[in-house]
Amino acid sequence: MLHCPNNSCAGPEGNRIASGLNNISFANPAVDVLQAYYRNISGYYEASFPDEPPNLFNFTAEDLTTDNYTITSRATRVKMLDYNATVEITFQGTNIMDSGENHPVHLHGFRFYVIGSGLGNFNNVTDPLTYNLVDPLKLIPSQSLRTVGPPSDS
Repeated sequence: MLHCPNNSCAGPEGNRIASGLNNISFANPAVDVLQAYYRNISGYYEASFPDEPPNLFNFTAEDLTTDNYTITSRATRVKMLDYNATVEITFQGTNIMDSGENHPVHLHGFRFYVIGSGLGNFNNVTDPLTYNLVDPLKLIPSQSLRTVGPPSDS
């Protein structure tokens, strides 16, 4: 959610629905992020993308009010990865407006597979036990949560 002045938007509690990752909604900079990076131009992005949301809550609750979600900030933040690093990303769907959501993510130079999916909130202790690391999906199904990771030969 993005805050609207005077609660003037049509979303829950007068806010605006926005796609985001870890409570950050992408703000398009005047200079492309990769161009700024390669040309060492400062001020167009921050290398401070958080590893997890600032507040964990019941993302799939029936009644999502401001008591159980966080207002999203607009920013241009990136996650810098070391060359040949292995990472795991979980896309957690929410129940805001009972609709599917977009999860804006842009990866350069990476190959990934869907190694897990399920319903409800991601549990970092029990959900990884069900990951498919033998023959993972190369497609992204359209609903629920998704965890992507490197192929098992990486």
